[in-house]
Amino acid sequence: MLLQIHEIEALLQVKRNIERSISNPITIRSLLRGTGFSESKLTQGFKFLFQYTVHRYHLTISMEYAYSLLADDMPVKEVALKLGYKSQSHFNRSFRQVFGIAPSHIRRDIDAVE
Repeated sequence: MLLQIHEIEALLQVKRNIERSISNPITIRSLLRGTGFSESKLTQGFKFLFQYTVHRYHLTISMEYAYSLLADDMPVKEVALKLGYKSQSHFNRSFRQVFGIAPSHIRRDIDAVE
């Protein structure tokens, strides 16, 4: 895939928009605004440039933020709510998908080190 400079700049803006939306759900449609991309151009270009799908990037950075909150002793339920999850079990599944462990293990692991 060959991307032009203006397309790279637009994809970098999409990436920044995702990073500002850690606590909010995102849609491809909302990310398309102002880019001039089709849905397929956005998703293919994003994956090409950043080696992540749009959804996977949003999930990964959201869960990294969640990890830092958990490490700072925020309860799992509060972290889930802060990240916009209506269900703690859905948050638990997402966290496990990224890190391979339940979020409740983060606090225990930190306590064991201290």
